[in-house]
Amino acid sequence: MMKSRLRIFLVNFIITLIFYLASAYSAEIKIVGSPSSLEFLKKKTVGFEEKTGIKIIFISMGPKFSLWEVYNDRADLAVDTIPLKNWIALLANEGIEVPSTAFEEVMIGKERIVVITNKRNPITRLSKSELAQILTGEVTSWSHFKWKELPPLLILSRQASEAQKYFLNNIIGNSPLGIQFITVRSPKEQKLAVAFKENAIGIIQEPYVDHSVKVIQTPEVSRSIYLVYKKTSKNEILTLINYLKPQKMPERRR
Repeated sequence: MMKSRLRIFLVNFIITLIFYLASAYSAEIKIVGSPSSLEFLKKKTVGFEEKTGIKIIFISMGPKFSLWEVYNDRADLAVDTIPLKNWIALLANEGIEVPSTAFEEVMIGKERIVVITNKRNPITRLSKSELAQILTGEVTSWSHFKWKELPPLLILSRQASEAQKYFLNNIIGNSPLGIQFITVRSPKEQKLAVAFKENAIGIIQEPYVDHSVKVIQTPEVSRSIYLVYKKTSKNEILTLINYLKPQKMPERRR
């Protein structure tokens, strides 16, 4: 009898727990955007679900159609490194007209584009001119910086081509790329290649950086990250926007 009652109690407890967990995340937000912007946002929203009970679903998507998904209510938010007016222009180029007045836009931070090297590379910082000399091929060996007689090898990622172009334009302008380079598919493969090749150097968005590589101190190159949502958005969106706003420190009394 006791075992039967205990079994019934456990079954009821489990069912109650399942319903509780389901209701705890009954509200959700779907966010579409570029992979690097989503990585940035994931780090910014750590603790959000636990604090608010609102589940966030991240969906990787190119910039052309992420805004279109929001406009058609298939997603709640779009995130990328392009402002709303450029987003509208991208869709217009595809023959899709979307009214800019339907959206709200908020800048949530900066995505830094950084230089990474193999961990065995002892160099910790490069000036803009030194970095430009490497990228244009003027410097052909790491021995120029009092290290090994190895030619610098640039590892690029196809998925991050726009970020890399932006970085290169800031460092070498219209000068041609003179360094030997290899292009891999993704930032993950890029990090693996840099971690494997002692003479490697890479250009990568900061959200992708991990312990497998070393970040070199260089002049900052960054892009603003924007969240775009419809003006008629649900309350959960506003909760997230408020969560992402920087908290003001209380003023000290004199």
